[in-house]
Amino acid sequence: MDKSTKPTVRFARADDFEGIYELVDKALYHPSEMIMARYRNYPYAKSEHSIVVEADGKIVSHIRMYPCELYYGDIVVHGLSIGDVCTDPDYRKRGFGAMCLNKSIEWMKANNAVISLIYSGVLGFYKSVGWVDVPMESISVPIDSIAELPEKQEGILVRRFERANDLEGVAKVYEAYNRNRYLAAVRNKLWWRNSFHWITDENEEAFYVAEKHGQITAYSRMADNTVREICYNDFESALALWRGIVKWAKRWHLWGEAKPYKTISLRISKDNKLFEYLNLYKNVKVQSCVCKLLIRCADIPQLTDALSPLLMKRVPNDFEFVFEMDNQRFRLTKRRDIINIEKTDARADIVVDYEEFTRRLAGRREKEIATGTDAQTQIMEKLFPQFVQSVRIIDLA
Repeated sequence: MDKSTKPTVRFARADDFEGIYELVDKALYHPSEMIMARYRNYPYAKSEHSIVVEADGKIVSHIRMYPCELYYGDIVVHGLSIGDVCTDPDYRKRGFGAMCLNKSIEWMKANNAVISLIYSGVLGFYKSVGWVDVPMESISVPIDSIAELPEKQEGILVRRFERANDLEGVAKVYEAYNRNRYLAAVRNKLWWRNSFHWITDENEEAFYVAEKHGQITAYSRMADNTVREICYNDFESALALWRGIVKWAKRWHLWGEAKPYKTISLRISKDNKLFEYLNLYKNVKVQSCVCKLLIRCADIPQLTDALSPLLMKRVPNDFEFVFEMDNQRFRLTKRRDIINIEKTDARADIVVDYEEFTRRLAGRREKEIATGTDAQTQIMEKLFPQFVQSVRIIDLA
């Protein structure tokens, strides 16, 4: 390892991990034993998926890249989830974390990963280096407001998840529920099989499945009193799961001396049918999650190329306009059913707000996406409209 005092940022090598684990134990909440299991079992993991800053002969800052595929409407794009961001307390406030994050953009461009996702409550740091925060909500239902158990759904069995028997059925429900959504992580068989080696805080005792005619039609996963994930093929199966969740929560509400839960929280968005159903209870609160999803695009032309099968459906042929975004100008054209984007010095027809553009990638809307003529602005609205849907990432925490 380089003994010079000048800090250098680079992709990790296999012989770096002893130093990486020492840093993790010093600077992260989770111990290195847990992190090690994650790195060993995450699909297609490589040493260079860690980025480090080396100074004074040791590793002083680190991030981990988790390459992934993301559903985006009816297409799939390459993405990158980032986690395990940490810096030695003795070396903080020197820009080392930012150096690692900027190095990840280099990796993204070289590997055609067009969207980077971070899930964190530390917004200021990530926003200072180009990531944009996307609001995420949860709905909180007071247990005392649920006077009686929800009505039992006939013909649907709710039971505890059985890892040896149910994994394939759960994976099919997840895929059916999330395909055609936006920024939901594609989970292959290897991901599902290995994920139990790195999941933390979640209680497998409260991992429930709903079964109809011998087929799994829904599942839910909980950590403490929070439903982290609920996917379903039909609403009746979701209601059956909700009944099981209420039974679980009421048990701990009455008997959980260490953690007498008072609410059930669900990370669902307004397009989820359960959202409307749960709002029928008294004193329900919809609140912003402490942790937010942060997004960054590595390269706008690369992103447009990846999304071109979807964008082609939203604009007519023989179309051209120039837009400015993030102090760069781009010419976007569609000719003979082919979309093309390139950098240009031509005068821009409209100015696109980069933060709003990035939030639209997640289907969220805060304000108008662009300023310019009504006709040109409407084109950008058609290309990146507002959606209301669940935003998901690979659940690393």
